[in-house]
Amino acid sequence: MNQEIRNKAAALNIPLMDYILRRNDELAKLDGVNRTIFAACPNSISVIKAALRSAKRWNSPIKFAATLNQVDIDGGYTGLTHSEFVRTIRLHARNLNVRSPVIIAIDHGGPWLKDLHRTEKWSYDESMSAVKKSFEAAIEAGFDLIHVDPTVDITLSGNQQISIDVVAERTIELIAHAERFRTGNKYSRISYEVGTEEVHGGLADLQIFRKFLELLKQGLKRENIDDVWPCFVVGKVGTDLHTSTFDPFVARELTGIAKSYGSLIKGHYSDNVTNPEAYPESGMGAANVGP
Repeated sequence: MNQEIRNKAAALNIPLMDYILRRNDELAKLDGVNRTIFAACPNSISVIKAALRSAKRWNSPIKFAATLNQVDIDGGYTGLTHSEFVRTIRLHARNLNVRSPVIIAIDHGGPWLKDLHRTEKWSYDESMSAVKKSFEAAIEAGFDLIHVDPTVDITLSGNQQISIDVVAERTIELIAHAERFRTGNKYSRISYEVGTEEVHGGLADLQIFRKFLELLKQGLKRENIDDVWPCFVVGKVGTDLHTSTFDPFVARELTGIAKSYGSLIKGHYSDNVTNPEAYPESGMGAANVGP
């Protein structure tokens, strides 16, 4: 999994994903071609191997984004813990002689985003504690990125939505916990992704989108980790579980806002999108596909 690029990122004291995005930006200035990182949902060994083969064919970075349902301390439905997941991907990458960078990530890490926590109606403290332990295990195993997504709250009633202030505070708490664990144990720097495309996350409205990023900036500074900033913000760009149309106009608008804060927009639910070429054209940093 291209140790040379990892070493270059480490020499600059930046996470692997951030380094790759920086290089993409430098290349775009040279050749005028925008690049969007492909992120696969690793729900089976077959998908992992297929994604790695594709990355090898195009000599392109590949990112694997695993939910807590798929990979967790209890093995998830894939039967893989964090360390087993990393070993599995590295094994297949070596066997396939993949030379391009392979990024390993948590997808949608937040309270009640693991089905078990919702169905058993875990308390906020129980679910939050479990998520923090999952983050620790991921960092320990060598994950490169964590998507922090505390936008679900099963204690709310009816149509009540979680406030963006609460989303920001819980995001800050989870990032701060991960960073304390990482630095305390002298692990390499990792990247972060924040937000959600879901309506309940409140990031569909541009004003709230800006407010979230501002609250995040203030909160990370308050925690003395303002040198940590998410490389990706998940944006609502027209795609969700039931649609397949990517909206490049909204994407460009969100990209402009995110770039002013030093982030890129990441799209989820990119399966079967009818206009995939519009992702790089509109400046999208990455896209999740769950085959």
